[in-house]
Amino acid sequence: MVNYPGDTDAMRLKILALLVYLTVSAFAQSNDELRRQAYLGVSLRIAEPGSGAELRKVEASSVADRPGLKSGDHILEINGTRLDSRKTLNQVLRSLHGGDHARFKLTRAGKEAETTAILEALPSENLQGVEIIHDSVQTAGGFRLRTIITRPLNKPGRLPVIFMVGWLSCDSSEYPLGADDGFGQLLHDLATRSGMVLFRTDKPGTGDSEGPPCDTLDFKTELEGYRASFQTLAKYDFIDANRIFVLGMSNGGGIVPLVPQGRHVNAYIVVGGWVKTWFEHMIELERRRVQLAGTPQIRLLSQ
Repeated sequence: MVNYPGDTDAMRLKILALLVYLTVSAFAQSNDELRRQAYLGVSLRIAEPGSGAELRKVEASSVADRPGLKSGDHILEINGTRLDSRKTLNQVLRSLHGGDHARFKLTRAGKEAETTAILEALPSENLQGVEIIHDSVQTAGGFRLRTIITRPLNKPGRLPVIFMVGWLSCDSSEYPLGADDGFGQLLHDLATRSGMVLFRTDKPGTGDSEGPPCDTLDFKTELEGYRASFQTLAKYDFIDANRIFVLGMSNGGGIVPLVPQGRHVNAYIVVGGWVKTWFEHMIELERRRVQLAGTPQIRLLSQ
C-alpha cells in the first residue's frame, strides 16, 4: 500500500469506509429493478393432504424438465417449505424469481429424492410490431407494482394511450404464454392493432408486483395502486397526455372514474363491468345457472 505524506490510520479507514459505501450504493442502484417472477414450465395441483403438489404437466426443455422432474411426481417441499395447501403453494411460487436457486424435495413411485435448479424468468409477451416496456411504480404503501407498456414500433411522436384498470381476480394482466381467454385476446389486439399505447398495471400481490397477498387486498389499497400508476403517464415522452382513454375490465369497470382524480381523460370504456351490488350480481348468476339446469320457473320465483 502506498503511503502519502500526512496519511494516518484514521484517514485510511475513512477512505476505505467511503469506498465501501460508494460500492454498495452503486450495486443497490443497479439492482433496484422489480424482479421478474420465475417460470417453472409446469402445471401443479395440490393432491391429497400430505402428498404435496402433483406435477400434472412438464414442458419440454423447461426449468423443471432439465433437472429431471416428471409428470406424476409429487413435490413435497420447495426451498424447505412444505407444500401442504394451495395457499402455501401460491406463496412459495410467488417468492421465486428468475435467477434464483431452487431446491425441490419430491416423491416418485414411493421414493423420496431431491433436485435443484436455477430458475428462469418469466418471458415477455410475444407481440408483433410493438415495443414492450416493463417498468414499475411505487405506491403510497411503499411497494412496487409492475407496469406493462406497449407502443407501436412504426408510429413516432406522442401517441394516445389506453390505461387499463383490471379485474377482481388475482390473475396478472400480462399474458406471456399466449392469450388463453377473451380478456387476454382483447388486450393483445389493443396492443398490436389499435395504433395506441397500452398501459397495464398488475395490482399488489399479482404478477411481478410486490405487496400483500392479492386475496387480502382492500378496496383502498387496490385503488391507490391504479392511481399511482396513472400519475406516471406524464413521464413517458411517447404518450400524449391530451389523449387518454381509461379501460375498465370486469370489476375495474366500476372504479374507473375514481382513478384519474380530476386529471384529463377523453373517455371511459367498460368491458364486462357492473351496475349492481356484488350480492345482487351473484344471485342473478345463480338463478341463471339453475334455470339452465332445468329448474321449473315456479321454483325459481320462490327462491
